Amino acid sequence: VQCWYNFNKERSYFHFWGSHWSHGDSLLFAVSSAQIMYAYVMRKETLPRSYHKFIVNQGPIDGLMLETVQQSCRDLPIDTGKVLDYVKKNGGEEAVKAVKPWLEKQPVKLIPRRALHPHTSSAVVATLESFSGVAKKIFPVYLALALVPAMVLRYKIFVKNPLGVVGKALASAAQSSTFLATFCSSYMAQICLQRMVFESMGWRDRKQVYWIAGFFSSASILLEKKGRRSELALYALPRAADSLFLILNDHRLAFTVPYGELLIFCSSMSAIMFFFENHFNNLSPLVAKLMTRFLSHDVQLSVGASSGQQQETAEVHTPKVVNSQLNPLRHSQSTLSLSGSTMAP
Repeated sequence: VQCWYNFNKERSYFHFWGSHWSHGDSLLFAVSSAQIMYAYVMRKETLPRSYHKFIVNQGPIDGLMLETVQQSCRDLPIDTGKVLDYVKKNGGEEAVKAVKPWLEKQPVKLIPRRALHPHTSSAVVATLESFSGVAKKIFPVYLALALVPAMVLRYKIFVKNPLGVVGKALASAAQSSTFLATFCSSYMAQICLQRMVFESMGWRDRKQVYWIAGFFSSASILLEKKGRRSELALYALPRAADSLFLILNDHRLAFTVPYGELLIFCSSMSAIMFFFENHFNNLSPLVAKLMTRFLSHDVQLSVGASSGQQQETAEVHTPKVVNSQLNPLRHSQSTLSLSGSTMAP
């Protein structure tokens, strides 16, 4: 989809509203994250189990309380015994006294904010602890994601300047960790603020709040590098789209197709190979870099090729994985040679 969209936008065939903005990628990330964070609280079954588990493990809210909030929003009965046991275990009798009055009448209108962070009565402290906790847990993950590819894909540079590569990896991991920690803590802060207002007014909880909080929390993506924002947006988009599709399907507003995932995979890979051979500049940098390590080609790139515009061509030479003797038929167009031994990573 990214290749196809880049192809059409480059030739001015069409583009999405807001895509020409300098922060269009941030807008896409915000909309996608809003749907993901709504599903995180209200419809966890629409997210991949491992992905939902990752969010729960990184976030400050226990899975039991997320389930309780979901039941409250749907006016379902709540197991008050489990909730009070959790609150007592993490906050003691003082926290139980603060939470218990809100659970006496079923259905429960609102799970109080003290139940979300029973260990402290301060929302500010809970937010700051959320920031530090997420940063500590996610920093090693981001460090590995930054350092390992740099060592593998740029091995010669790493050998020449190991301290420089490690330093850049540390800076990148710190920046990404700050982004994610800010995202989680701002989401926590918004939910606590909503609880403070709703508790004082005696209002019942609203599930739309969790979508809105996810949208505004996404402003933290501005802390990331510009080049990373589109990657994060395109990472979140399929999960958000999948969640939305499953919700619409439950409401009979969408339908499933037999072997639909297989069809999507086949069409996606065929499209990627088409763009790799014919419109290399429309591939994402990461995909292009990975593919050129295993596939041999000489590509003629067409830039800004609309029907009435002059075309500029630039020849891109990439490393030959396969010996040229194995591929004697060389054409002016791109050629692709595969070898069983060289294709194995």
